[in-house]
Amino acid sequence: MMAFRFWYELVVGIITLLAILLFGVAGIKAFVLLAFLPIIMRIKKLKADERETFLFYKGTQIIFTTIIFIIVISFVITDFKFEDLLSIDRETWFLILASFVIMNGLVRLYLLYKR
Repeated sequence: MMAFRFWYELVVGIITLLAILLFGVAGIKAFVLLAFLPIIMRIKKLKADERETFLFYKGTQIIFTTIIFIIVISFVITDFKFEDLLSIDRETWFLILASFVIMNGLVRLYLLYKR
């Protein structure tokens, strides 16, 4: 049941990443596909059981911990400053966001199929 959700997130992330690379900032509109996920889940009457819900939250925790770790390490090891984050252009932020959705789907699928 949750495998559908994780695969859907992964596919939407890849489509969005490709759309941003092809069309620039206008490609972010591909994220609209992610808004259809709750509608699809309701129509198909897909509900997560306790184990799948646990994997959903565990995957999110692993991803956010990794992101924070990477940011802290980049501040400590390099001359990266907080002001540098503010100078990143919109297209790069959108690419980071699409990469986050892809990573989110991959980590959750790994946790789901690992067991």
